This record gives sequence, C-alpha cells and structure tokens, in this order.
Amino acid sequence: VDSNFSCQLKLQLIWFDQRLTYNNLKKDSNYNTLSEEERNKVWTPKIIFSNTEKMDGLKNDERAHATILDNGNFLIASDDSLDNAFLYKGSENPITLTRAYKVDFICNFDMMWYPFDTQHCFMNISMEGNSDIFVDLVPGYIEYKGPIDLAQYYIRSKDIQREDITVAIRFSLGRRLLSTFLTTYVPTLLLNIIALSTNYFKDFFFEAVVSVNLTAMLVLATMFIGVSQTLPTTSYVKMVEIWLI
Repeated sequence: VDSNFSCQLKLQLIWFDQRLTYNNLKKDSNYNTLSEEERNKVWTPKIIFSNTEKMDGLKNDERAHATILDNGNFLIASDDSLDNAFLYKGSENPITLTRAYKVDFICNFDMMWYPFDTQHCFMNISMEGNSDIFVDLVPGYIEYKGPIDLAQYYIRSKDIQREDITVAIRFSLGRRLLSTFLTTYVPTLLLNIIALSTNYFKDFFFEAVVSVNLTAMLVLATMFIGVSQTLPTTSYVKMVEIWLI
C-alpha cells in the first residue's frame, strides 16, 4: 500500500525571545513585518516534520513571512537615548513566522477491514536534535480549508495534541460505503440468492439448475477478479475478499 499522506499546509509558529527589544511597534502586526535580513538575524526554532522520508524541516527563506505582535506593554526610552522610542520586550511580544509547505507524510494504511476501514494519518512536528531541551512545543489550533470528500476517503475528524516532545496532528479518514454496496455487495448477494433458489426447483429442471449455478459462479469469479485488481496489494486478506470468496 502506498503509505504517503500528501498535503499542502500553512505552518504558523509563535514564540517569545527575551533577548530582543523592539522599537515603536504598531498595533497592526502587518506593519511590524521583518525584512529578510532581519529574519536571518533573529533566532528561529529548528522544527522538523519527523514522519517524512527526509525529515523535512522549517525553512526561513524568501517565502517565509515574519511579524511581531504588539501586546501593548512598552517602556519609554531613557533621556540619554538619542532616539525617542517606545521599547517593547521580546519576552512579552511574540514573533510569528508563517510559511506554506507541500509535504508527503508517511502514513501506514491498514486495509484489513476494507471497505469498513478507518485510517489515522499523522503530521508529526518536533524539534531538531536536542533543541527540545531548551524549547517546549505547545499545540495551537488546526484549521482545515480543503474539501471534506476526497477521491477515496472523507475527512472524518481532525485534532492536534502533544505527545511527549512531539506535536501530533491527526486526520481520521473514512470511506463512503454507498458506492461499494451498490457495485459489490448488492450484486453478489442477489447472485447468491438466485443460485440458492435453484435448490427448490423440481428434478425435471436439472439442466436449468446447472446452467444457473454455473453462470452465477462465472459472474462471481469475474467480479472477484475485477474487484481484486482495483485493491492495493497486501500480504493479508481483506474483508471484501473474504466476502467475495
């Protein structure tokens, strides 16, 4: 089974840096945007997506966007200062770094109960190396803006939580069963009912009984092959295959 969960996401990181002091912040954080040169001078957390093939991490490039939020607390510069400025402490006014990513997360699909399966795919975010000694990741919020119904699944639920030193975002994926019932379960059930009903025919219709049962068996075998070819290859038997057998 292809164990990839591909998604486009916008990651927003918010942190405080008590070593910094800001001058003359505006109430609207869009006016407190850091330039690329300023972003490169500011410390940024070493974030990685831990359940990706190459351990992709945070990128602070030209596509990133950083702002400073004014929380309203400030000090007036001393009289001996050349600049008449309002000073904001970095420990009280957070930095927000936002960037869009396209990431392929590893997701182990369990198809044993297909088509009644529910898949749980995770987006795990953690600190790189031993950075977690100095930084605590605190889950924020998650907002999903894509379609609920996907090609094969639909988004059943989503949540974000902290697991040890990792922030885990979980998507639970379910299947719409109407199409499978109409194309697989209902036809096979009707064929079996028709084949079994021939047991109540009189002996005079022996040839008709044989013809009906052979036809039903051939149709069921054809359906079994057709359905099996559309399923992902696994080392275990899936529930729909047991039904068809």
